[in-house]
Amino acid sequence: MLPHCGRCLLPKKNCVCAHLPSINAPFQVIIVRHKKSANKASNTAFVSSLCIPSLKIIDIDHPKEVEHKIQPSLGAMLLFPPVTSKPTADRTTIPSTLYVLDGSWKQARKMYRQNVILQMMPHLSLVPRAVPPPRILTPSSPQGMSTMEAISQSFSFFGFQEEADCIHDGLCSFIEQRRLVTGIQIPIPSGMSFSQVRKLGY
Repeated sequence: MLPHCGRCLLPKKNCVCAHLPSINAPFQVIIVRHKKSANKASNTAFVSSLCIPSLKIIDIDHPKEVEHKIQPSLGAMLLFPPVTSKPTADRTTIPSTLYVLDGSWKQARKMYRQNVILQMMPHLSLVPRAVPPPRILTPSSPQGMSTMEAISQSFSFFGFQEEADCIHDGLCSFIEQRRLVTGIQIPIPSGMSFSQVRKLGY
């Protein structure tokens, strides 16, 4: 078995640590992660924490645990697709804390539906970059993004473009090394996932 980096967890020959930024986030970011996603190689929440030292990850084993593990502060927002009748964020109101649900769309939706504390927060809804990064997984919808991609877009939404670009570049570096580990022969084109490239014969 190849020796792995103890920080980024990639094989040492593919260590991406030197290419990951360390930034001061413009607001607190808290990722509420479904426990089943914690050890997946495709999970970008972990990589986000390497780039943002202040970022916190709360692992949830069951959706109902959310209300016992988070205490939203005044000015907190939830990163989530638009929901009818729910308050939405605007660019002029920077959140004190941004909560990000991490997991499959099915897992995230279940966490949301079973927790009023999440539903009560103003919602931040985002769209991908005009030229999105490569992706490990295929999004469940055209507007879908990985957790790290969404965090980058949240910084951009509120006007912190330098920080957004740093996270974006770090994500691209991680995905490139993950590609090499999996043996895919060509760089992943913008917006495409590993499985989509494999279907092309690479």
